[in-house]
Amino acid sequence: MPAFPGFPPGETPYTPLPEAFFTALLPEIEDIGELKVTLHLYWLLYQKQGTPRCASDRELLADPQLRRALRRLGDPRPYEERLRAALELAHARGTLLRVRVRVDGEIVTWYFFNTEKSRQAVARLLEGTLSPEILLELEGPLAALNTPAVYPLPAWADARDAEGNTDSALVSADTAEATPRQGLGSGEARPGMITPLAPPSDQNAPRYHSLRLEVERPNIYALYEQNIGLLLPLVAEELREAEERYPWEWVEAAFREAVQQNKRKWSYIRAILQRWEVEGKGGEPYGAHGRYSR
Repeated sequence: MPAFPGFPPGETPYTPLPEAFFTALLPEIEDIGELKVTLHLYWLLYQKQGTPRCASDRELLADPQLRRALRRLGDPRPYEERLRAALELAHARGTLLRVRVRVDGEIVTWYFFNTEKSRQAVARLLEGTLSPEILLELEGPLAALNTPAVYPLPAWADARDAEGNTDSALVSADTAEATPRQGLGSGEARPGMITPLAPPSDQNAPRYHSLRLEVERPNIYALYEQNIGLLLPLVAEELREAEERYPWEWVEAAFREAVQQNKRKWSYIRAILQRWEVEGKGGEPYGAHGRYSR
């Protein structure tokens, strides 16, 4: 490991950190990945312009500085997995807020620091009074992911809601199902929803994004912290694997049974899920309604 040569002389750029980071967060953070991601986000968001200040998961995946920071000798996990685990820990701690948007069929997650301004912005997104298109406009470089460029909607795509207000994105906070735009997919638009007209048939026209805000349901990390206690890094990966492996109804039922039996331990919940995987749950065999039932 090369030695750090020291800070350069003269005035250098700086990144301010709130006092609460040192007094409330730093004493509680145990995972080095969570600490590095938190500090990197302070640096990254401080450089951004506009509001709200946020960063997407695909933006972070394409960030060479963060990739370098999360390298650890002896850790066989790929960068994507280490980043995801660190973000989950920071979100579970309450350091970060997140919003998920379906962009052309792909779910993209944006992360915000848990500040008053960010809480207001997230609330407006969920209410539908702030378009998720603003998140795409604020997104950083994605060259490493070969992500299509974002363009503003042209005059022919003007749309109006039930009150006559114009907007450019189809937004709803009451469902996790996507409602396609007219001209961009099948399905009928519901009253009050924003429905741009079909674009002209120009193959050289830029690509316009179909956006849909996704309602985030409680995840296994939230269940763990609500019913067992502080989420530890060693447990986080096991939780993620269980959430992917078992139907969500089983996960909730296993936590509920552990609480009822006063066995608030992940090992007890894991044993319940493993038993149901072998024997079935309530006469229903494993995989009866799909592995990913959420």
